[in-house]
Amino acid sequence: MPPPKRKTLTPRQKKDLSLQKDRRGDYGESDKGSRKTVPRFKRAGLRAARHADKVHVEQGVETMDALLDGKLKRRKRKEPDAPLGRIIEKQQVERTYLNRTAGQGPRGRRRAQ
Repeated sequence: MPPPKRKTLTPRQKKDLSLQKDRRGDYGESDKGSRKTVPRFKRAGLRAARHADKVHVEQGVETMDALLDGKLKRRKRKEPDAPLGRIIEKQQVERTYLNRTAGQGPRGRRRAQ
């Protein structure tokens, strides 16, 4: 039995697919920073939950609803990175704005180069 044929893509189709699937962080920190901050947020949320459990146990609260008390709901959720195509569009918009305003940012100051 011959192997199934794969659909061949043109270079442009490959590039479009790459821009949709590849992702980059766009939330304002360095691309390496999330390796430290994501575990830090997880630790902080779990620590708050443990502290709440300890307080409720010391107070003698027996019900599970009182133990949870919304502490776990306050945890920061991880957000997915943005598609590379959207990041490139943002950069192009910013670049055209800076070129149009002679290098001045939105606050009227010249951008460092």
